[in-house]
Amino acid sequence: MAASCLTQNVMSAFTQNLTYSLRSLRKSPSVTFGTVFTLALGIDANTAIFSVVYHALLRPLPYHRPSELVMLGEWRRQEYPNPHSSYPDYLDWKKTAKSFSARRINSGAPSSFRPGVNPRTRLPVDRGLFAPDP
Repeated sequence: MAASCLTQNVMSAFTQNLTYSLRSLRKSPSVTFGTVFTLALGIDANTAIFSVVYHALLRPLPYHRPSELVMLGEWRRQEYPNPHSSYPDYLDWKKTAKSFSARRINSGAPSSFRPGVNPRTRLPVDRGLFAPDP
C-alpha cells in the first residue's frame, strides 16, 4: 500500500512539473526557441565530433589482422622525432628479417628530390602494401 502511494505522489509531482514547464515555455516563445536551438546545436556538435573521432581513431584498420601491423625505422638523434630509413636498409631488413610474414615500404615524406614533381605530393604506396609475399 505504501509503495503505490509513493508512486502516485511521484507521478503527481511529475505531471505538475511537466504542465508548469509547458506553460512557461508557451508564455515565452523566444526563450523556448533559444533553448531548443541550443539543445539541437549541442546534439549536432556531439554527433559531428563523435563521427570524426570514430573515423580517425576508433574504427578498426581496413587490413587483415591489423593488430599485427608494425612500423620499423631507425632513430637518429639528428632527426628526432622523425625516424627515417633508407631504401637499402629496407632491402636488408627484407632479406634478413624472418620474423615477419610480409614486408612492404611506404613513404610519407615529401618527394621534393624528384625533378618535375610538386614537393607537397607524397610518394606512392607500394601496390602490394600489406599483401603477403609471393
